[in-house]
Amino acid sequence: MNFDALAATQKDLVEGLSGPFTVDPAAIRVDSPVNEKVLENNAYAAVVWSLQATHTGEFAGLLATNREVTIEGVTLIQKPPDDKAEAQFMRFIDWSQVFGQLGVSMSGRPIYAS
Repeated sequence: MNFDALAATQKDLVEGLSGPFTVDPAAIRVDSPVNEKVLENNAYAAVVWSLQATHTGEFAGLLATNREVTIEGVTLIQKPPDDKAEAQFMRFIDWSQVFGQLGVSMSGRPIYAS
């Protein structure tokens, strides 16, 4: 099986961030710290990425600002064992950086209150 981790990550980011953000797939940059676009073995892949997006929908209670933001993160992928299974994605994002770009002060220790 030939699994394309870069294409899969791109698709996951565009779908996963849609709603609150508009993402141009061409604006997704891959920036691995070891000069490889994808770190992978037979079962897993890791992609370090950053992208430009526009805040166009409600995000964590914050109405759309239409501001451009840079979102940085890492996606870990558990590759599918065969063509019939789906890959599993785990996305890690520095949300405090995104909130700062949207004008939200993150002084002190952020808490989540429901």
